[in-house]
Parts: sequence; C-alpha cells; structure tokens
Amino acid sequence: REDTAATAPYAARIFETGKWTPEQPLRIVFIGSDFEIRVWETLLRIPLGRATTYSDIASRLGKPTAARAVGTAVRRNPISFVV
Repeated sequence: REDTAATAPYAARIFETGKWTPEQPLRIVFIGSDFEIRVWETLLRIPLGRATTYSDIASRLGKPTAARAVGTAVRRNPISFVV
C-alpha cells in the first residue's frame, strides 16, 4: 500500500545529498543469497561518483571468473537507488 507521507522522509534522506551525514547513516537490510549480499556490500564500498566493472567486483570477492554472476546479483538488487 502506498503511503507517500510515511516514506517521504526516507526518500529525502536517500535523494537529497545535503542530508547525507556520517553521524546519521542510512540503515538498510539486505535480503538475498550470501553471494548477492557480498556483491551489494562491495557496491557500497565504491566511492561516490566512481565506476567499476563486474570483473573487478568478482576479483574483490575472490571469484575472478564470476563476472556474469556479479552482473546477475547487481540486477537482482531490490534497492538499487540506494546501493
């Protein structure tokens, strides 16, 4: 059920960069396979405004041949606007 008034403060924290502060991190819960969660956590470590490749993420996870699996995990990210 849509509740714009209830979700507006969360959307503001996500999309208004002036509200991003280290003192008040946005808390999120990942629900996925172990591999998906590891991929999403790796995505969070990419500095803002930077890019990387699926191959690089796979290598960081110790699975250098898993670039396609990384791409699938990225596609399955249900909160891609945050992660």
